[in-house]
Amino acid sequence: MKKLHIVLVVILSLVFGALSPMAFAVEAGTVYEYKYEDILELLKGSASKSVSITKGKVLGQEIGKTDLQGVYKAMGIPVDGIVKEEIKVAVYEHKDIEFDFYFDKNELLAGIWIKEAKYKEIPEGVSSIFAGLVTDTGGINDFSFNQMTWQGIDRFAKDNGIDPYRTAYIEPNTQDDVYKNMITLVNEGSDIIVAPGFLMNEAVNNLSELYPEQKILLLDSIVDRSNVCSAVFAEEEGSFLVGVAAGLKARELKSNKVAFVGGMDFPLIRKFEAGFEAGVKAVDPNIQVLVNYADTFIDYQVGQNIASVMYDEGVSVIYHAAGAVGVGIIGEARTRTMAGNEVYVIGVDVDSYSMGIYENNKSVVLTSMVKNLDEAVYQVLDKVNKNTFKGGVVEFGLARNGVGIPKNNPNLSDEIVKSIADYRAKIISGEIVVPVEPERNR
Repeated sequence: MKKLHIVLVVILSLVFGALSPMAFAVEAGTVYEYKYEDILELLKGSASKSVSITKGKVLGQEIGKTDLQGVYKAMGIPVDGIVKEEIKVAVYEHKDIEFDFYFDKNELLAGIWIKEAKYKEIPEGVSSIFAGLVTDTGGINDFSFNQMTWQGIDRFAKDNGIDPYRTAYIEPNTQDDVYKNMITLVNEGSDIIVAPGFLMNEAVNNLSELYPEQKILLLDSIVDRSNVCSAVFAEEEGSFLVGVAAGLKARELKSNKVAFVGGMDFPLIRKFEAGFEAGVKAVDPNIQVLVNYADTFIDYQVGQNIASVMYDEGVSVIYHAAGAVGVGIIGEARTRTMAGNEVYVIGVDVDSYSMGIYENNKSVVLTSMVKNLDEAVYQVLDKVNKNTFKGGVVEFGLARNGVGIPKNNPNLSDEIVKSIADYRAKIISGEIVVPVEPERNR
């Protein structure tokens, strides 16, 4: 049995209405004081921020000065003297704690006096870990890496009886905020900090050096530190499966050409090309695989132009690993399909079906090669919970359910889905070893 570290969430309903959560690590019978201006942001409230204060130290971003008397008046608090409000607060194990919250205008201090703190024994097998996520600047609802990462944290918390107050995410406004936000999670006692994508590399490297005991999960990139688990994905294995889908769909359409479009020609993107090519050739060696690199990940117009040329050459399915370039490819496929020329696109990283919808929920997206970031997060959190976490590189391929195709594939026949499943089993068993370099480089 272990004692639960109490985190209080204070919910104030003054003139401002419902305010942001304020998290305090507290002890009974202790007074905590800090300058009023330092907690002003908490009192004003912001749905996207949660600032923690522990024994007078403010964690998080610096708070600017403001008109103290104006704030008091807005909150309905007399300007002169000390005002005390007794407030009930919810502790995450669903017990109550009583304390006084007071302001002292003259001293410009605010403080809390803890009257009673209640602890709860945690039964064996119930997790008490605190998992924190710093998203990239795309935010939590990006329909991509950030959202999938949070889904993994949330699912693990629900499956293991972790209270929602023991999970948190911070959305940085700029890339410069990422490191500061990670420091905030360290100071809040996060057992593991999760960082999605290569844009987090610098912040993760700096944080892991400054806090060598802090566990960190970096997704889809590598930082070589003993306290960092770098979760990478076997893109070639997932790409093989969508290559199988492309080859079989091309045969259905009586086409002998499919294509791959990459953002830039470097080893990571060539893994997508190599796996796709191998999957196509596995089902039909006579199908041609055209290849083009856009030299950009952001210009959708380039994608549309490349797709137009490829479809004109008789390509029936294009698989892209090219970021926003893929938006242009999907747009071109949608235009042609609506004009009566049935062509398809294969999405990447996330299920892209909705991006290709053109009418009656029909889509030009044949399927997608998805990276199951949520599954990688879930498995690593399980290791943290069982105290078996280790730093280093961990590859999430088909065997670990790290890559694959979406659960629902309206544009794939049952026969194609079954064939994909058969090839998946062969890759997991080792019967098929998927190359990481395309034929042109072998």
